[in-house]
Amino acid sequence: MSRPMPAPLQLPAPGSGALSASAQKRLTKKEKLLVALKSELKTMEDELKIAAKQQEVAKRTKSSSRSSSQPPKPRSRASCRLRT
Repeated sequence: MSRPMPAPLQLPAPGSGALSASAQKRLTKKEKLLVALKSELKTMEDELKIAAKQQEVAKRTKSSSRSSSQPPKPRSRASCRLRT
């Protein structure tokens, strides 16, 4: 509990060249990973939007199929006369 808090990481100003080559390599690997994760996240968000739209359409078709399950109404007066 009484451990000292680690000092916040102080990065040198960009372009100062204070980072070693291996540190820059690690940074670029992490940047590449970050870009890949961001694109994966965007893909997932797009898939979620598509799934939500599909669900909305499914709800609409269910509600419209309920109304179509009612007996069909006569389309014209002529069809009413034919039934009587």
